[in-house]
Amino acid sequence: MAGYDRIGFGAGLGVSYALAPQWAAHIELMYRNVGARSSYFDPIKRSIDIQQAQIPLYASYRTWWVNGLSKFHFDGGFLYGRNVRTKINFSRFENNYKFIRNNDYSLLAGFGL
Repeated sequence: MAGYDRIGFGAGLGVSYALAPQWAAHIELMYRNVGARSSYFDPIKRSIDIQQAQIPLYASYRTWWVNGLSKFHFDGGFLYGRNVRTKINFSRFENNYKFIRNNDYSLLAGFGL
């Protein structure tokens, strides 16, 4: 509502390996761009731009089989992210730049149809 939105992008490559009929392991190498910026109508331009390389490692439990293909899966695993570049043009946060961690460790959970 305050106009702090922006379109980010991501790209990557991944490999999957079937461990058993219902289990699969996945690893990916991704590049993500996230952040925020002020509204175009705001006279003071502010922005936060974070570019990150990520390596998700997760497993999928596949279920609800139709004609030999899984239609539903549950995912769980870990994600490691490393900041490649951070650019802050927001005076309120510029002094806190030194507190931004270069490494990000996350848990992954999801499902798909």
